[in-house]
Amino acid sequence: MREHDDAHHTPYSEAKSEVEAKLRKQQLTKPLTEKEMAAFCEAMVRQLDLGPKALPEIRSWTLAWETDWFRSSGG
Repeated sequence: MREHDDAHHTPYSEAKSEVEAKLRKQQLTKPLTEKEMAAFCEAMVRQLDLGPKALPEIRSWTLAWETDWFRSSGG
């Protein structure tokens, strides 16, 4: 078993899972507004310690998750 080192950045696959988990917990009834999207993505970058270059990736994951979430919920 590998020792987890919090000083290193979260691997992207783990970060994507964290982003999706955070979105699920919000139980959204409609897509995030542009302002909410920006705030969410920036907060996730800080929480996951990924740095500003990860913002587009997190935004992409969030948009993809929303698409799947609202398609499956019929909304």
